[in-house]
Amino acid sequence: MSGKKNFCHHVKASGNLCRALPLQDEDYCYFHMLTRERLRRRREADRRKQPVQLAIIENSADVQLALTDLANAVLSGALDAPRGRLVLAALQTARKNLVGLESFSSSRSHFIAFNPAQLHDGTEPEQNENEGEPAPPKIEPESVDAPPAEAAS
Repeated sequence: MSGKKNFCHHVKASGNLCRALPLQDEDYCYFHMLTRERLRRRREADRRKQPVQLAIIENSADVQLALTDLANAVLSGALDAPRGRLVLAALQTARKNLVGLESFSSSRSHFIAFNPAQLHDGTEPEQNENEGEPAPPKIEPESVDAPPAEAAS
């Protein structure tokens, strides 16, 4: 075995190699294997005249990949410009939602237990079984004033 390190064979736009370790018995790293597979599937779908499909958006990296897929689909003619704009708007919304979800889920303190039955029966919320975590807040019924009666004309 030689001491020479083997790197991903992907060449970046800058001309530099990726420098990530390739998957076992492969020439490319995980990311670039997935990228190459996505491109292969897109070419096959184009050949068969199948509609453009984007992968599930789970994180910011998925949004970036979907933007690349969108640009390629519009440039190749697989997707017309009006539909491309619609998909772009959807991806922008997904990105905004992900930012909110990522910051919301980064701390467990944002999650509270809520039992809708407590709104009606006036019972106390159960004590939190996990020590060190705050118990869910007590839900007090709110008094609601009736709207003012309109004068009959």
